[in-house]
Amino acid sequence: MKVGIRAAFAAVISLTAAAVAAQQTVSIPPASLANHGKLSRFKYVIKANGSLLVDGKSMPLNVRLTMTKADKYGKPGRDGLTPVATTMAITSMSGSAAGKSLASEMPKMAKIPKLPSIVTYYDRSGMIRKIKASGLPGRPGSSQTISLPSSRQIAAQMSSFAFPVGQIEMGVPIVQAMDIPTGEKKISFQVTYIPTEIVMAGREQTVKFMVTSDSSIDIGTLVKELAGNKSLASTSSPATEVARMLNQFSGVLYFKMTGDICVGLKSGEIIRQNISPYILLSMGMAGKTMDMEFELDLSGYRM
Repeated sequence: MKVGIRAAFAAVISLTAAAVAAQQTVSIPPASLANHGKLSRFKYVIKANGSLLVDGKSMPLNVRLTMTKADKYGKPGRDGLTPVATTMAITSMSGSAAGKSLASEMPKMAKIPKLPSIVTYYDRSGMIRKIKASGLPGRPGSSQTISLPSSRQIAAQMSSFAFPVGQIEMGVPIVQAMDIPTGEKKISFQVTYIPTEIVMAGREQTVKFMVTSDSSIDIGTLVKELAGNKSLASTSSPATEVARMLNQFSGVLYFKMTGDICVGLKSGEIIRQNISPYILLSMGMAGKTMDMEFELDLSGYRM
């Protein structure tokens, strides 16, 4: 399998990177602090091949999406938080789903309002403190703001999980982990970044990271924890019924990823990426089952 070969190659890189990389320490700034007042544009190509199995019925999927993303960096406000406004758009789509062509869906998508815009607020250390979403489906003109808990540990996890920032020692693997407490258990998701070399990408000097992940997440436990939330169960009779249904939910997510990213030493942005995730999801509730298996290729670059 393609993913297996890449995983083996990544393991070899992990063992040898420290020996072959120069003994060098570099610093990557948080993008929110390094780009005040700037506008950055990115282009991504997403390819997905896989199948969806619902109650024994298989639906193959082969998709190619082209997307653009724009990040507008603001300046710190009186509260010390720096806003970064992100907008995205799907520019092309091809492939098939359940035997139907997706190219014919593009004219229909043109009539759909733009994807929601997101404003993320960072503090002076580059940690996420608040997220505001507007243009949500079915809620035109409305917005929703999520403020993170005051715990710096949680904020740090969400902020640094994407890729490492700060002092980086070349050749030394860095494990970024996000831990989600669920009652007596803890769900962990990890990604390993190995800084292998300094390369030029997109007219900027960057650190190239090999990226790997191999995680299994019991999403059934997570959903049941949410269903057991007393405030949800006591809000209304329909909410109580939803909680009962969710307590019947079971599911496991298996995630494997290999690839590389180039992060700018000046901008702190991902200048180029080539990532290949593999996703296997199995779910069941109230006698119904769904299994999903996908191999993806996520490539992109700063324009």
